[in-house]
This record gives sequence, C-alpha cells and structure tokens, in this order.
Amino acid sequence: MSSVSSFPNEIMQKILKDLFHYNTPYQPHYRDLFNCILVNRQWCSLAIPILWTDPLRYMDVHSKPCDPIIITYLSTLNQVEKSKLNNLLGSITLFDDTIYNYPSFLKILNLNVFYLAISNFINSLDLKKRKEIFLRDHLFREIFNILTNQNANLKGLLITVDYPLCDLLPTLNDTKFGSLINPIKKMNHLSNQKGTIDNVISLLLNQYRLNGLKIGGFSKGIHRIISSLSNLKSTLSIIHFSHIDFSSCGSMNGLADCENLENLGFYCCENLTKVMWAPLLRTSMNTLEEVILYDTSADCIKEWSKRRQIKVLEELI
Repeated sequence: MSSVSSFPNEIMQKILKDLFHYNTPYQPHYRDLFNCILVNRQWCSLAIPILWTDPLRYMDVHSKPCDPIIITYLSTLNQVEKSKLNNLLGSITLFDDTIYNYPSFLKILNLNVFYLAISNFINSLDLKKRKEIFLRDHLFREIFNILTNQNANLKGLLITVDYPLCDLLPTLNDTKFGSLINPIKKMNHLSNQKGTIDNVISLLLNQYRLNGLKIGGFSKGIHRIISSLSNLKSTLSIIHFSHIDFSSCGSMNGLADCENLENLGFYCCENLTKVMWAPLLRTSMNTLEEVILYDTSADCIKEWSKRRQIKVLEELI
C-alpha cells in the first residue's frame, strides 16, 4: 500500500483544498492545513498556496491580531521600500526574504477585513492618533501595490463600502490597479453615499468577468446601479439585493438585459412594483433557475416567476 506522501500532487492538492473549504464551527478542518505544512516539503508546497488564497478567511480580526499576515506581505518589499517603511513605522521586524511569493496566491480579497487587519496592526504600534490614520491608509495602498506588482489574479472581491473605506475607493479605479481589479468575478457592495456610488459604478463599468454581485443599503441612486448592469449582461449569473427601497428605481431595464442570470435574490427590500418590473415581462430569462424573496413583498415577481416555472424561495413577512 502506497503512503500518502507518494500520492500525485493533483490528488493531494484536491484533499488539501477540501480541508480549507469545508468547515463548520465544530469542525474547523482548515486548521489541519497548518499541520500539513510541517509534514514534509511536498505537503508544505501544496498547503501554503491554498492557505494564502484567502489568508484572512477564518480569522476573527476583532479578537485575534493578523499581524503575521500583514508583516509577511510587507516582507515581500525590496530593501529600499522596507527602509522607507521602517522610517514611517518605527522599529518593526520584517523578514529579510520570503520563501514563497505569497501575494501571488491571493484569490479572494475582502477589503473591509483587510482594512481592519491593517488598522489593528497600526494600533498595536502605539502611535499618535493623527499618524495612525495616515499610516493606516498608506499601508492599505502599499499592500495594494504589492498585490498588483505580484500579479495576483483575483476571483472574488468583497467590498462593504462605508466610512472610512469609502475615501480609499478611488484607489481601486486608478489605472495602475487594473490588473488586480479587472479579473474579479464576485463583488459585494453596501453603501448609500453619492460619491461612493459613483466609484462603485466606475468599478462595475470596468469589469469583464464579474459573475456575482451583491448590493444593498441604497435609498437613492439604485436606478444608476441597475442601469449599469447592462454592461455586465453577458457575465452576471448571480445578483442579490439587500435592504433596498426601490421607490426611486424606475424601470429595471439593466436587470432585464442580464441574459445569463441564474440566481436573483431580494432580501428585506420594499416598494418593488409591477411598473418597474415591466421590462422583465418582455424577456424570457431562460437561464434563471431561482428567485429568492426574503422578507420582501413582491407579488409581481412571484407571479412572473411561477408563470416561467422558476423556483421561488420565499419567507413570509
């Protein structure tokens, strides 16, 4: 009988990926990946890239510092950049070199969690408040530079845009970050600020592979987001709306244009009317398999879905 160590890399990689992705509160299998790193060189070289696809995924940044992750990313800077950073941050210990190109493994980026991890790292340095704010934003941009320079190929981007992160959103639209942002496939967004909506629309208009979008929290401006969906009509397969008042939406022409939509969800939404839904009455939506109405009253959507034999998941208000 052959040992586990003699398994082909493809099989071992599949096993280790399953450990990372299939977890419950009672069975956090991802922790076993850390033990796999210590088994031998083969297991280590397979486990490290998986752990760093989404390094903060299972971290509770509120209660557990993520300093080692931030320090590891910063350690990939060249010596000149490290010296500049030390002048700004004071005495911090960075690795002289890293065995792996950690930024290149990143696949899922949750901007808010990253921002919070950076904030906690800066707070631990015991600096003056004004300097903390400057360094936090500087470090956020610095890590984005690292990820871009290392050609990280994102598959998912999660953004819950609110103060102070909304002030940094224009950074994402900077052309030098195009190689990082353009390939994303999933995007979460939550905001109700006009300037932020402008930036998010700019992000949306620059995507060509986005297949999942979750948006929510708007009182005004939702009509502009809906209109921008026309630019993503060939790629979007999942759209979820959360806590949105659609009273100012108007006709949902942009949504009706999404020809490859498979899953459409409304969570705690209100003022969805037959008039705004009218454009969808004229479309076949052949690919749509499921409509979710959670705490949302929308008889027009229910009737439309049932006529097209689309599965409706509904929780009564």
